Amino acid sequence: MEALKCIYEDKVNHRFSLLMNSVGDIRFCYWTELKKFSVTQLTQNHSYLMQFQDITQPDNCFRGIRLSALQVDGPAVTANTAEFSGIKFTSQSLAAVFASSSDKTLIFYQCEFEEIHLSGLHFEQDLLFCQCTFLDNFRLTSSTFSKSVWFPHCTFYKHFSLKACHLVGSVHLESACFYGEGGLSLRGVYCRNIYLDLGVKGPSDMVWLNEVSVAGVLSIGGDFRSEIQLFNRQDEVSEIKMPVGYLCIGTECYQNEKANLTRSTADIRVFGYEFETVTIQSAELNALYLSDLTAKNVIVLSSHVQKDIELKNMKVVQRVSLSEVMVARNLKLENCDIQSQLSLANSSVSQCTYLEDLKTAKSEGIDLYRFISARFYTNVPEVFVGKAKFRFFSPREFAGLVKHNSSKSMEEQYSNLKHWFHDTGKLAYEDMAFFHMRDVSASGILTKFFLGRVFGWGVRISNIALSSLIVIILFAALYFLSPNALAVKESFLLSIQSFSGAFFGSWAASLDSKNDLLFLVALQSYVGVFFITTFVGAYIRKLLR
Repeated sequence: MEALKCIYEDKVNHRFSLLMNSVGDIRFCYWTELKKFSVTQLTQNHSYLMQFQDITQPDNCFRGIRLSALQVDGPAVTANTAEFSGIKFTSQSLAAVFASSSDKTLIFYQCEFEEIHLSGLHFEQDLLFCQCTFLDNFRLTSSTFSKSVWFPHCTFYKHFSLKACHLVGSVHLESACFYGEGGLSLRGVYCRNIYLDLGVKGPSDMVWLNEVSVAGVLSIGGDFRSEIQLFNRQDEVSEIKMPVGYLCIGTECYQNEKANLTRSTADIRVFGYEFETVTIQSAELNALYLSDLTAKNVIVLSSHVQKDIELKNMKVVQRVSLSEVMVARNLKLENCDIQSQLSLANSSVSQCTYLEDLKTAKSEGIDLYRFISARFYTNVPEVFVGKAKFRFFSPREFAGLVKHNSSKSMEEQYSNLKHWFHDTGKLAYEDMAFFHMRDVSASGILTKFFLGRVFGWGVRISNIALSSLIVIILFAALYFLSPNALAVKESFLLSIQSFSGAFFGSWAASLDSKNDLLFLVALQSYVGVFFITTFVGAYIRKLLR
């Protein structure tokens, strides 16, 4: 076990604490770890004995330590620190503190800062501003940090910038508040993680995360009033993609709470980045634009978008999932190469869904289970067909659709496709969707055989034509094999004429004395009338469309 001193306790929401050991290493401790030992909060400046493991879980933004043992009273921890509390700093006085304590862990508690503009500094240890207030612009730019910089529960009334800073550690802005007219700029920051979450109050000006390089997690969560930008280049167009491990928006450290609920009344725009995974969860956004990205996964869950979602020029190695997402206007996927699966399950789009120049897996590449869209347009309907093989008595399957065990769910997907293809004039695909819709909804084998395979559910003329030919050949064989057998040629001629109900030729009169053929002729005539009527109806339906 190791002795750790609590140097900061979240007294607002009691969600996290900051702990420091004797060599000045700072660790983040989330409240769920303390709960395992029936501890609700830690006491600031008190020491504890803890057994722990440093953990980072990018999939749910968990950070800090995973506790396996906790002892409330531990030996005193003394580290090489310089602490300041309740002091007001100018740019000059803060620079003097930095110069005189460059090898120490600097901790500012509830201090006030006037305009700060410092550049080109180097920090060997962590730099902490705990619950501080920045009355004017704060610019600490082009500086290097051997560890991390922390701003828990800080308040900024004007512009905040860490432009072009390089950190071995992370940027922590948990629960920070940005008021006034200034924006937030982390442009060109290189670091391990950026935590702009746990109830951040965003600025009235833009949030610039352009040109950042993050090896681990970029987590965003809170209320934002202005556009959030994450561009690979801010002032020029570049094909070089910047790396970010995991982009998490609204993702919770602990899934059973809403500490990281994200609301944005402006757009979120991401361009030209390479991700491991993009995860957006339980967010209320104005609009979302992802463009020119590569990623293993792009996942949007349980979110509401007031305007549009646009995914453009993306290459996704595994899957894109928009599940339980409500889009108030349009959903657009353009020129996206999704090498595994696109899932729109349980989502809804109020106006139109566009799938343009889309590539997915050839088998079960698109999931439309309970997906609702007022209109649906695609210029690549073949993505729904995938690698389906040609068949004589049924259209190609929609092999590109994810198959569900319930026939009702498949019927629903085919019904939606039928309406969508009809609206956009893709009538051949509409007929395919209608055929499969009726096929999965049919209850019996005989119903499927006669109405589906023989008559093609009234939309597949080739089925009716092939079935008619088979009937003609079958009756011709019966005429040839009957006791009053006809020659092969006469058998086929009689079968064709009986099928159409139009007799001609002098040889037909000889049937009067061959009563054993009269029943077959009459039966075939009735069958033929039914087939011809069905064929004419199906053909007229196609002409009228």
